[in-house]
Amino acid sequence: MSLQMIVIDMTQEFATAWGHQAEQLIGRYLGRVGDELGAQAGGVIKFTPSMKSMGFVSSWPGTDQGDGSRELGSYEWLMEQLNTGKGFYFSPDTWPSEAGAEKELFAQWGCASVICVPIYRNELRGFAFWGSEDTANWGMNELGGLKQVGNIFGIALDKMG
Repeated sequence: MSLQMIVIDMTQEFATAWGHQAEQLIGRYLGRVGDELGAQAGGVIKFTPSMKSMGFVSSWPGTDQGDGSRELGSYEWLMEQLNTGKGFYFSPDTWPSEAGAEKELFAQWGCASVICVPIYRNELRGFAFWGSEDTANWGMNELGGLKQVGNIFGIALDKMG
């Protein structure tokens, strides 16, 4: 199944999902997208309304979430990237030097390679990511489809309340 077909399925299923059902769908589609990408881990991260910290909404396939919420101030490079509305993808040897804290964070989640998209719903709400322990060959084609996934996740976060 292609990423575009998954987005079509998501659009249909999330249209009528509210509350706990929306949260369950986020988990299911996080995994379906991860399988399509050949990823080994993934998560949907939500920012607090004050934009001071972040925590997992869902993880796949049980990604080690570490010690719960994390302060956003430690991840300036990540926030800069997400605030542009763009996503990013990096493999172990291509992480920029100014993203050391972010590289360490994703490594804690089992992701040496990562592809990440912002989640917006009128404003930046969080991000979705998929990763691999090894080098992955993700690029702009995947990033484009994943932006649609991030948009649907943003609607779902609103529906969760």
